[in-house]
Amino acid sequence: MRDEQIPVPRPRPDNPRNGEGASDTVRAILEGCASWCPRCHAKITAAQMQEMFPTAPEERREAARSAFNECNEHFELIRCLRKAHLFAQILGETGPELSPEGEDTRFSRQNILRLWPSRPLLQQHPDLGALVDAPYRQRDAEAIANRVYAGRNGNGDVASGDGWRFRGHGYIQITGRETFTNVQETMDARYPGHGLDILTNGDQVIEPRGGMISAMAYWYWKGLNPRADRGDANATVDDITRRVRGGRDATIEGRRRTAYQTTMRVFRTPDCVDRDKPSSEAQPWIQSDLIPATTA
Repeated sequence: MRDEQIPVPRPRPDNPRNGEGASDTVRAILEGCASWCPRCHAKITAAQMQEMFPTAPEERREAARSAFNECNEHFELIRCLRKAHLFAQILGETGPELSPEGEDTRFSRQNILRLWPSRPLLQQHPDLGALVDAPYRQRDAEAIANRVYAGRNGNGDVASGDGWRFRGHGYIQITGRETFTNVQETMDARYPGHGLDILTNGDQVIEPRGGMISAMAYWYWKGLNPRADRGDANATVDDITRRVRGGRDATIEGRRRTAYQTTMRVFRTPDCVDRDKPSSEAQPWIQSDLIPATTA
């Protein structure tokens, strides 16, 4: 019986930055769109950032874009779907201004009872009532945070100041000493030499570079890449939103779905030829500066 001919998979090209044949490699990649999607590994462009964050200052957009392009390979953000889902969450958290502001912890009494119905915070901290009943602009946000977040998610007691230091802030609002520690350890392991110390200086996560790199590390640590690979369905967006936010909130989930419609268009996820491949086949590879992100 004649031996059956088994097709040999086409290998991924070498790093296009290497050698004099770089232009030939680039052409080979573009010609190989049927085998893999060149946009998956493509760097994010200024035009893409402007489409997602139209009212953000250009300097902020460029700093965040540079941070993403600097290290997305390290966190395996190398698929159109992964980039679309990550940036949908960032857009939902920061708005079109790409503003990584910290969590507003000037809670009211009603907020306390709604957000933590099973925790008797007002009884545990007798002075909390006066703090949250003050007029909004006069509330002591730091004092409130140190009470409502004391002893949670790795935080110390009220006197430690951890509640305020590790309140939710950043491009994806990471919250609590334990989460900050996990994000720091992920950055250290996946991208040595990043130069960030968010445990000592938590406000680094509200700066464009620190905000972007910590968000990518959080994403990787939470195992969200394989979840993003599932596709564009609302159920996938909702699942990721719940993993990021914790719990369920119909209003927030609706906003993230809307944000995803924008990022899905920006990263052209329906056109990605790699979208149905298993997560395990998304192999890290250094993308050439010569390949535009919009190449089909």
